[in-house]
Amino acid sequence: MLAAVRDASHRRRVLDRLRASEARYRSLVEHMPAVTYLVRPDGAVAFISGRVSEVLGYPPEQFEAEPGFWARVLHPEDRGRVCAAWRRAVETRGRFSLEYRCLSRDGRAVWVLDSSVPVTLGGEPFWHGVLVDVTARVRAEEELRRSYELLQRVDAARRGLTTELVAAAEAERIRMAADLHDGPIQRLSATVLRMELATRSTADPALAARLAALTEEARDVIRSLRRVVYEAHPPTLDRHGLGPAIREHLREAAACHGFQVELEDRLEREPSPEARTIAFRLFQEALTNVMKHAGARRVEVRIASREGGVWGMVRDDGVGFHPASAESPMEGPTPGSRAGIGLMRRRAELLGGWLQVRSAPGSGTTVEWWLPVGETSPVGT
Repeated sequence: MLAAVRDASHRRRVLDRLRASEARYRSLVEHMPAVTYLVRPDGAVAFISGRVSEVLGYPPEQFEAEPGFWARVLHPEDRGRVCAAWRRAVETRGRFSLEYRCLSRDGRAVWVLDSSVPVTLGGEPFWHGVLVDVTARVRAEEELRRSYELLQRVDAARRGLTTELVAAAEAERIRMAADLHDGPIQRLSATVLRMELATRSTADPALAARLAALTEEARDVIRSLRRVVYEAHPPTLDRHGLGPAIREHLREAAACHGFQVELEDRLEREPSPEARTIAFRLFQEALTNVMKHAGARRVEVRIASREGGVWGMVRDDGVGFHPASAESPMEGPTPGSRAGIGLMRRRAELLGGWLQVRSAPGSGTTVEWWLPVGETSPVGT
């Protein structure tokens, strides 16, 4: 009799532990931030946690009691690929993992991430899985994708506008250069010829000397105007490319101002016309500031293909300045202030690039920029 009592007591303790363990497991399952389930190979739901009612609005008993109910809640556009993926998992006795849509009880499309692995319970095959509602994440990704596509369209429009603005500006430069060449330069050249004739014709030495001096001044004006015409749109830029145009301009500047120059050209591909033009203008304006303000003895210029674009640098050993004081797009009121640093930066940014200036009084100046090249061609073509 005593042995029977002890045996019954032991059984009760074992059953109590089993019930407690089952209660803890069910509590864990029901409070998980996901749906857990157990599914047979034919798709019949053996168990599904109550969390499914929060995700899809259907009670778990409906999934367990109605054969094929799970397939019916699949979104019609996703049903085919989900069923095909499930068949492959069953045939290979492999893992099932897929992201797809279900239709909730109120008709909403709910995105879920469904992952399950094959298990054997009581000698029967099942798939034990977890279903997570990822609707918020998918919608955020879709919104991010739409924003990115909009940004791409805006960027394409900006690039198109930049191309038009650069083309219009260069067309205006060419028109002004042509007007100068065909107008003032031609008239001044004719005037120089008449003054030379008058100089040779006069018998008055004093008048001849004055005429000769005026003639030389007129020649200086013609040379200055021709330099303006050339700088407005150097033919070398279109004919031979960015590197040769920079080399030619740098050589002439060094001859006029007496500083030493060093040019390193590592350009592998010729930039698009608008990028080439802006890159040349940035170099040109940086060198103009060197000639006007730096008092430099040496100027170093670098251009190279870098990070999918064209990179350039102009460095001098001149007097330097405080960059923050030269960010205005126009000349400041202080005599000798550097012009156009802010305008140069905005010009680079308009094309999607950047420009940096590093300088300090007595330490020289470095102007560095990078521009996306757009449609390119090999250098020299």
